[in-house]
Amino acid sequence: MEETIKIYKGFWGRLGAYTIDAIIITVTLNVVFFVTPPSILIQQLLYILGTIGYFAGFPFTKLKATPGQMLLKCFTAKKDGSDMAPIDAIKRVILLMVPYMPALYMNIKFSSLLDSIHTVSPENVNELVSSPEFNEMTEMSSTIGIITFIAMIIWYLPMAFTKEKTGLHDLFSQTRVFRRIETIKIPEAPK
Repeated sequence: MEETIKIYKGFWGRLGAYTIDAIIITVTLNVVFFVTPPSILIQQLLYILGTIGYFAGFPFTKLKATPGQMLLKCFTAKKDGSDMAPIDAIKRVILLMVPYMPALYMNIKFSSLLDSIHTVSPENVNELVSSPEFNEMTEMSSTIGIITFIAMIIWYLPMAFTKEKTGLHDLFSQTRVFRRIETIKIPEAPK
């Protein structure tokens, strides 16, 4: 008889892996932007697409893990421990980003406003700062920050308290982050 034991990665280990991955994504994209600088709006969109590609691409490979997860010795798989299909990985990363949606919206809106300035000069900056759009975004930014923070707590805090260390994105996508999965043989009792 065999029994499968699943050992899940906790909140702090997952946060550490995510931080390493975020640094890798940011450095890589900033190098690309330094070599060929796109508009600010295009940069924001590339960050979003790059993040989706990174977090969706690595987990459904044979490695089952992002570089940050590999460094901290964990991997992502379906709830039962089986490999994820590409659609599972994409669904998971989109769900992972849900708490950030208000901030992403604000960044894209602000980036398009900054792109409207073709040359930076004191007159252009003064014009931008005194525009109704800029004032509206400034007033909204603290509210958006609070909404994003509360959404992150609701979305990720369950990792600290659930048996399987799941955030809401894990529950909805039916995936888990494991430290390891072991199958052990249980000797049969003598008759």
